[in-house]
Amino acid sequence: MLYNDENNGGGVDIITVVTKSKIVRVPVTSIDVVEQEGRKLHIITAEEDYVCYDSIENLVGILNNYSFYRIMKKIIVNRRNIAKVAGGQVNFISGATICMGRNKYSEMRKAYIEYLEVTATRCRHTSSSILAAEKVKLGDYESDEEE
Repeated sequence: MLYNDENNGGGVDIITVVTKSKIVRVPVTSIDVVEQEGRKLHIITAEEDYVCYDSIENLVGILNNYSFYRIMKKIIVNRRNIAKVAGGQVNFISGATICMGRNKYSEMRKAYIEYLEVTATRCRHTSSSILAAEKVKLGDYESDEEE
């Protein structure tokens, strides 16, 4: 079973995974892949593959506000943790790999490029704001030196 810990106070959203042998709090950003296999749900992180009995549909609602993308009916990937998309495979920073057919690979590639463009746009805006603030600071500093 899965539970969403929306107000955990730490600023990082966490899901709680209840398996047969343990209850684990997993930061959403650490999840690489979620895969449905029958009634079992595999939540794959760099540290561990957590297996619980739940539906991927329940997790889609929880992960909707993050950088996750549903590449197949039974597989969701975290675009934030992708290291490489090439040759019909998605490789994650953790070392996990997913293989897919030509059509799904093409869709995934497009979705990853869109994610990178949105992320780059956010970075540019943030960088521009920081640079503008730094110019103001530098301008003030330079004017003090001249006097």
